[in-house]
Amino acid sequence: MFNPALSCRFHGSVYVLLWVCPQNRVGPHRYDTACPARDLYRLKCRVGHLMDTVAVSHLDCAMGYTFDPHALLSEPLMANLCTSGNEGPRNAPVWFLWEDEAIWMLGSKNGSSVSRLKADPRCAVEIVHFDNEAGILLHLGLRGRASIEQMNAMRFRRLLAKYLGPDEKCWNPWFIQNVAAIDDQDGRLIKLTPATTYTNNVSYFRTGPALAWPSKE
Repeated sequence: MFNPALSCRFHGSVYVLLWVCPQNRVGPHRYDTACPARDLYRLKCRVGHLMDTVAVSHLDCAMGYTFDPHALLSEPLMANLCTSGNEGPRNAPVWFLWEDEAIWMLGSKNGSSVSRLKADPRCAVEIVHFDNEAGILLHLGLRGRASIEQMNAMRFRRLLAKYLGPDEKCWNPWFIQNVAAIDDQDGRLIKLTPATTYTNNVSYFRTGPALAWPSKE
């Protein structure tokens, strides 16, 4: 008799429970996202005389559910652009546009985010939709290498329309002239075509185990 060594791994949207058998054979038991990590909380591991306890927490397995990232990419939400430089990590809240399988964000020729990305294009973009009263919490993470593109006025206008509305006559003229400055020659677009995408729907903190989002109505 032997007690297999157990471990839990999260691969995409699937929990994989592995046991290590003699001759290094590995057998998987698969749990879809209907079986979150809380149902796998404590696993006993025994290898020879070694007894260990594996605590499968939110640090080891995401206690949530996947969702279509376009549910957030199409909304006028704030994104957080995470970069790093000689001075350390930095985070900037930005407006964004999802177009041509890439996320586009605003920058300027001499802006700090643009300067850091020119030196090190590795970055992450995090988008969160949180509605405390409704019990909704959705997290989308995009990771990869960004490029700095020349300003495209038409794309910039589509980005602005996402947040300000489709009718340009209703846009605040002071904001457009003094802040947006669509025709500024120093304007740049930060483009990230994500190498990896992560989604996590934990909209059960008020309604669990049922999800508050998506609505069943």
